[in-house]
Amino acid sequence: MPPSGVRFSSRLFVLLFLLSLFSYGMFKYFLEDSMTANRTALALALLKDGTLRIDPYRKFSDDICYREGHYYCDKAPGATFLSFPFIALAYYGLNAAGKTDFDVFRPVDKPLPPNVPRSPSVAFQLLILAGSVGVSLGGALAVALLYTLGTILGASQRTAVIVAVFLGFGTMFSLWSTVLMGHALSGAFLLFGLCGAVYLLKFPDCLTARRGWLDIGVLLAFSFWVEYTAAIPACLIGFLIVSLASRRGFSFKKTAAVTGLMCLGAAPVAVCFCVYNTLSYGSPLSLGYQYSDNFPRMQEGVYGITLPDFAVLLQTVFHSKYGILWYSPALILFPYFVIDNVVKDRNRELNIVCFLIVAYYFLLNASYAYWPQTYFGPRHCTPCLPFAVIPFLSGWDHRGAAFRKTCNILIGLSLLIGGIALFVPASPGLYDARWTLFFMIDSFCRGGVRNLLYYAGIPGYLSIAVILGVWCVFAWLLKREL
Repeated sequence: MPPSGVRFSSRLFVLLFLLSLFSYGMFKYFLEDSMTANRTALALALLKDGTLRIDPYRKFSDDICYREGHYYCDKAPGATFLSFPFIALAYYGLNAAGKTDFDVFRPVDKPLPPNVPRSPSVAFQLLILAGSVGVSLGGALAVALLYTLGTILGASQRTAVIVAVFLGFGTMFSLWSTVLMGHALSGAFLLFGLCGAVYLLKFPDCLTARRGWLDIGVLLAFSFWVEYTAAIPACLIGFLIVSLASRRGFSFKKTAAVTGLMCLGAAPVAVCFCVYNTLSYGSPLSLGYQYSDNFPRMQEGVYGITLPDFAVLLQTVFHSKYGILWYSPALILFPYFVIDNVVKDRNRELNIVCFLIVAYYFLLNASYAYWPQTYFGPRHCTPCLPFAVIPFLSGWDHRGAAFRKTCNILIGLSLLIGGIALFVPASPGLYDARWTLFFMIDSFCRGGVRNLLYYAGIPGYLSIAVILGVWCVFAWLLKREL
């Protein structure tokens, strides 16, 4: 917890965490998807057979790799290992209840081509659901920690809460915090490392500083193990830490000690990475994508990443069907806040690094050779969303009332779109060939809503009323604390 000099409210922190956790836990999608199935299959193989081979569950996913006669998960395993305790609890609970048909796929009306994934059994889907809890916990903690970061950077309580709520409900971060995938979780761990670093640089004499720098190394390294593309942002945060340490008066010896402690913290994760890759793919530095037969274009460039297509880049931002600004209109203010903060030296280095991380992910999203144009929209940009809203924390309170009112309107619109998107199954930000507000409202009005209450048998619109009621209670509690 920040020292007394920082305006921090533990009640607001807890409220933001619980609000986010309730919301992310209430909406669960992708229970039959290849990318969640292969991560769950890895955990199930470890639990049931004590192996990394997912041969019995290969029919549930086409996102797998094949090596020396066996099938393996081709994804970075960090999300699986983080969610492993929840999957294990569900596994043993289902075993006790006699539900053990994990390797059985649901029957289909007509034969499917060999490479088309089969729908897993209900028991397997319940394991996917349990695994998503770990991701939801990480996403909820990221929202609460963003509020903490705002207070450390000097933002008012109101601004810190607004920006945290914007990240948690007005961006795709909310959608990807509901499913067992790595997009939001990777961004969350990058944010955890950044928050810890900003705290320790502001209060370098706190008693837990040495342990804190070790933990930051672990967090940044683990973000890479959740999604390999987080390697460069993790390094950028490391460079930021060294730069800020020098600016804050750290001696060369102390800066070197901080760097050494972070590297020491990252070492265990690096060892686990090498051991896992050796057992799965035959070499410490091999990745599953090298053996991905179902996506041959993954062999182009660096695991399917080639040079950016600037037409795709523009579509990712502005396209009327899957441009990110149609989902989060308030993000249009990101460049303004970055420039204003850099020019006026409000956390200049931090804002520059945030810009670089956001630019990196958008360029990366425009560089995938194996997706047909932008069919899947900007979902690979999700890890950068916490860094796209951090500049709001530094600049919001320094603007006039009219400008802040405009910001409130744009964030309010983003929250409206994000709230509707949570209720509409597998639409915006997930598999999103059509994610305009009009499509979502139409689907919403037609009763196209899914949530845990609906799955439990409560009628669709009644389930909506219950969730909205809980949200209103949280909104009232947050307002009272402010």
